[in-house]
Amino acid sequence: MDFEQARTWVEQANQKAGEMGLEAMSHLMNGLNNPQDRSHIIHVGGTNGKGSICSYIAYILASAGYRVGRYISPTIYEYRERIQTLECENGKPVVRYISEQDYVELVQKSKVVYDKMEQENHVLPSAFELETGISFCYFKKQKCDFVLLEVGMGGRRDATNIISHSECTVFASISMDHMNILGDTLEKIVKEKSGIIKPQGTVVTYDYGWLAKENKESDITTPILRQVTEKQEGSIVSADFSKIGEEKHSLQGITFSYETYENLQITLLGENQTKNAAVAIEAIERLQAKGYEISREDIYRGIKETRWDGRFQVIWNHPYYIVDGAHNVDAAKSLKKSISMYLKGKQLLFVVGILADKEYQKIMALLGPYAEKIITITPDNPRALSAQELQQVALQYCPCVEVGENVEKALDIVQKEEKNYDAVLIFGSLYYLHSVFSYMEKRKKREEIEVEKPF
Repeated sequence: MDFEQARTWVEQANQKAGEMGLEAMSHLMNGLNNPQDRSHIIHVGGTNGKGSICSYIAYILASAGYRVGRYISPTIYEYRERIQTLECENGKPVVRYISEQDYVELVQKSKVVYDKMEQENHVLPSAFELETGISFCYFKKQKCDFVLLEVGMGGRRDATNIISHSECTVFASISMDHMNILGDTLEKIVKEKSGIIKPQGTVVTYDYGWLAKENKESDITTPILRQVTEKQEGSIVSADFSKIGEEKHSLQGITFSYETYENLQITLLGENQTKNAAVAIEAIERLQAKGYEISREDIYRGIKETRWDGRFQVIWNHPYYIVDGAHNVDAAKSLKKSISMYLKGKQLLFVVGILADKEYQKIMALLGPYAEKIITITPDNPRALSAQELQQVALQYCPCVEVGENVEKALDIVQKEEKNYDAVLIFGSLYYLHSVFSYMEKRKKREEIEVEKPF
């Protein structure tokens, strides 16, 4: 079995996978000798901002000298990006993807367990569940000090919830998403996501009181998470966004303060990034309280070094090209604020591709009016909404909408018209951003242009 054969085998597992739940995962991990039970895990759930919070925490821990394992899905650049380690070398955090050799070896090991499960008529794991198991095996092999574990969907029945303990459970922003699976009300979704809270666990949360106030709603999220934590005899603390101050935003980076931390610098852009960083700092302080050696300098350095591509990221300056993975209503609201913050009064051209199971009507209602023109594409995903269908929706909010079909055709159109705009904003789904990066990288080499570096 070579690398491509191993990948194909994992992907084909979805054809025989059972329903979402932990039964298949339990059999799989037992067969792999439960490597997750020997990991120091930070488990991160929520709807939007999970990846950013994981990144801040990972880079801080790496700056403190720890080796950190991360399993990420979906990815932007390549498949091996899903399973990676992060550690500090010569004063700089370095990311390494799993090697093809290690991946093949662990797929073969997993296949032995899978085949036995199939022979014994057990519920079979999905590709996501297999990859989660493979990542645990890899992190054990790499002797990672910490594992940053990002929930795939929901919480209670998610493959990552096979863990029996965690050093810290962290919740990012929670909003309506995957309603057909998680529930059709926010209360149901929060209860489903709260299923990752462990007995006697340490829980850190987003400031949902602030979020509810922003949306002119009552905060039902905090009481549910507190109730579940108390039932599990754990401790819970929320970030306090009222203590975020001195914010200075530009397309080159953000400086801000939080509690006793002054003049923090981050390169991730977007109105929500100071809040995600605050949640990460709260999680790090809980680890400090448990005796892990992490200095204030590690926090400053890690926050500044953090990279998390595809989230309101400037990838071109002539004019500005900005990519953002905004894929649901809550993320669209955040992107709307970022547009007002960074691009107010600018002439904007949008490139948009959205999955059909998202609330694309509401997303376009929020963002469509900001564009002078929109080009729609069909993301390379079985769940994609067609460019033609999206065009009809977008025309309700923007008078000029053109079908671009795929990324290459859309960006060819953009390149011919970019001189008429101050910025090009590409958003809707993470699943097609790798094609955007690839297209722009080729253009960058062809035109020998450098993108401005932050700070």
